[in-house]
Amino acid sequence: MSVFRDALRLHNAQRAKRARAVVFVPVDQLNAAVGPLSRLPPNDTTIVVIETAQKAARRPYHRQKLAVVLSSLRHFALEQATRGCEVVHLVDDDGYAAALSRYADERHPAEIVCMTPAERELRVELQPLVDNGLLRMVAHEGWLTSTAWTRFIAWCGGARGC
Repeated sequence: MSVFRDALRLHNAQRAKRARAVVFVPVDQLNAAVGPLSRLPPNDTTIVVIETAQKAARRPYHRQKLAVVLSSLRHFALEQATRGCEVVHLVDDDGYAAALSRYADERHPAEIVCMTPAERELRVELQPLVDNGLLRMVAHEGWLTSTAWTRFIAWCGGARGC
């Protein structure tokens, strides 16, 4: 991991210290083409990515899958750093919410934004941060349909052509 951290440290050292929008990017949202990252100027954006052993311990993940997920996260982080974003890479054994809470205690960002996670477990874990005003969830822009559309289909009885 030292090669990754050294590369990230080099990119971040070149960033001017100023007020930035802070965006938490979960591992299932590694895409700068949708959501807040698509609209924020890279030079004014801090991205927070988190590696947590708690995620891997939730169920029996295949080791190769975990390696691909971590590799994707780190490649995304370096891509965003190259693009001009400050990237904060946190490693925490206590989970996403604990890591974000500690980050907020140390850095005091005005606000941390996150697209609503697709994974229910992560939404539940982050909800106390939302309730405390530490994290603001925005609609997930990766979905093809909205929650309202899903409710409409259910109301129709799920019939085709409804």
